[in-house]
Amino acid sequence: MDSDIIIIGGGPAGLMAARTALDEGLRVILIEKKKNAAHYVKPCCSMLLLEPGYHDEFITTEDKKIEFKNTAFSVDYTGEYVDLPGSIRFSPEGHPFRIFAGNGLAAKVIDKETLLKGILKEVSSKGADIRHSTVAIIAEEIKGGVRVKVKDKSGEKDLTAKFAFVADGVTSNVVNRMGLNKERKLFTKGLALSYLMEGVNFPYEDAFAAFIGKRYTPAGQFYMVPKRMEKFGRDNKVWEVTFGVPTGMDINPKERLNAFIKEGPVKDWFGDAKILEEIGCAMSFYSPLQHPADGNIVILGDAASFQEVENQGALMCGHYASKLAASCLAGNEPNLERYNEFWQRCFEFNHPGVIEATARTYAIHTFTDEQLDYLFSLEHDFTVPGYINHCTCADVMFNGFAQHYNRIKQERPEIAAGIDRFKGAAADSLLHT
Repeated sequence: MDSDIIIIGGGPAGLMAARTALDEGLRVILIEKKKNAAHYVKPCCSMLLLEPGYHDEFITTEDKKIEFKNTAFSVDYTGEYVDLPGSIRFSPEGHPFRIFAGNGLAAKVIDKETLLKGILKEVSSKGADIRHSTVAIIAEEIKGGVRVKVKDKSGEKDLTAKFAFVADGVTSNVVNRMGLNKERKLFTKGLALSYLMEGVNFPYEDAFAAFIGKRYTPAGQFYMVPKRMEKFGRDNKVWEVTFGVPTGMDINPKERLNAFIKEGPVKDWFGDAKILEEIGCAMSFYSPLQHPADGNIVILGDAASFQEVENQGALMCGHYASKLAASCLAGNEPNLERYNEFWQRCFEFNHPGVIEATARTYAIHTFTDEQLDYLFSLEHDFTVPGYINHCTCADVMFNGFAQHYNRIKQERPEIAAGIDRFKGAAADSLLHT
């Protein structure tokens, strides 16, 4: 066989899988369609979410390392962090609603490109066979292992190994060609466009910021997050400003993003700002694969997820899968089935009701602008305790409004009815807003 493991995709899941496999003494072929796996080319908030127990983990960042206590590994990281105490959502008139983690931090924003550069350098030095500018077409089981069909400038060829890990991202072409999406529910598809901007005058403490209401956009959502990226200068705070919208809408993402920064309610924040780079991607929101490990093939990270597993979850997936593969090859494990238990346990979207709770984040967009301003102004500087967690933020917000439920029901019974109605709304109807 050509290798012990063939890894498709050089993102955080694939690179971490390669590093761990090499540390275990395994041979690795890494397939990556980009010219350089570390290049940052798709929108990503790049946050390490620090909520205790999130993904069944406890993450610390010390001594230029990101430590994972439960999964028991660490990864070197020499880049900068931006500390976030929480998130802020803004109503159409600009009323803030804060979800803050009290005395601690809700998240740390990393420089994803620096993280990936470090792991890529490490796996290269340890002897991985890295094949950039190569497209993986499909992975399939064969007797005693797997076969992966790839295509590079010389044409198509077959590679063989004992195991294949598919880690080519949230809209995985390999997963689709393998027919695995037939067993999944497609909630919606979307587009995301981001500007990386310097000189943004954000008049609040650093936070993940999102903008709610039709005054900003008739569909989709704007959000932004601060970063310090080596390629733009470590001391230069850059904001990644993103517009995401479901496909099929009569909306041009670039026109909408330009209008937001030049003509929108918060245009003054961008008066002195400069666009450094433009990036974008397409996304598909599927229900998660229930058994991403099947035979000798494992679907890693975002490729098997609902929405995403975050960067930290991707690193966890890559490490765990390679440790398990090494154990199998050493004769200490019969198969890769234990990966499915890890997947079900660690990633919240596999738990009952969590996808519905996540979709309720989009329910707030169904209120009118006037109703949103009413809700956000129920308290001056509305602030509630919580973390940055897309699985729970909707319930945290609605619970904050519910503290004033009697007042809302008396003053605005139609808003109270809307709050009640969306507690049981279907996920697919909410995600397409």
